[in-house]
Amino acid sequence: MTEPEPQPVTDAAEADVVDTVDDVLARAREAAAGHPGLEEALRRLDGLDELDVEHHPEAFDAVHRALREALAEAGNSPEST
Repeated sequence: MTEPEPQPVTDAAEADVVDTVDDVLARAREAAAGHPGLEEALRRLDGLDELDVEHHPEAFDAVHRALREALAEAGNSPEST
């Protein structure tokens, strides 16, 4: 069985990806509302365009740490009691 030929990305396909990413980010912002650690992680992601690509791994690591900390603390907030 042969691998299918990769199809060129069209403007419509790129627009669909952008729309999907924008939708995911919008839902993430809604879910993060009121959670300072999550809101900060999303702000860091928003700032990626301002960073050189060589600094993206550091930014992703920082966001990953922030998300892990937020998850670790999720059951410890006063609202959960």
